[in-house]
Amino acid sequence: MKGLALWHAHRAADLQVFWVGPPVQRVSQDGREQTVGQFSLHIQCAWRIRTGDTILVGYRDVFVTEDDTEGDKTATGSNRQPITRRDFLLESLINERADPLRVNRVDVDDLAGLSLLLDEGLVLEIFPDASGDDAHSESWRFFEQNSERHLVIMGSTALFE
Repeated sequence: MKGLALWHAHRAADLQVFWVGPPVQRVSQDGREQTVGQFSLHIQCAWRIRTGDTILVGYRDVFVTEDDTEGDKTATGSNRQPITRRDFLLESLINERADPLRVNRVDVDDLAGLSLLLDEGLVLEIFPDASGDDAHSESWRFFEQNSERHLVIMGSTALFE
């Protein structure tokens, strides 16, 4: 991951997705061709992006709407989601950048926490917060597009799926 660009962020409910690496083509589940990052990082636990001692955006920002009011925690319509503070902040921090952020260093701790040290002093920190290691406690996963092999963190346990 070191040296690669982190250039896109989106979510499905509260699952946060970051695309890392050069753009590649893949076919979606509904048969459409789409451009995605070579690698995908899916986060289903506590996380934040910070600089120094300031949190710029984090997991819980998904529960507040763009205008800083308490948001409905359910999606509206069949595939639509309300715009949240997290969406708004990541749009400007990641998606609208002329030059994408680069991953300068990757650190992993003893409990499968992950820190990506990015350009401009930004740090993406992921900290698993589930005590179990079953299917209900997936914290994060990292995989290459069009690959069937995923690094999956369940609680603080790493496995390849």
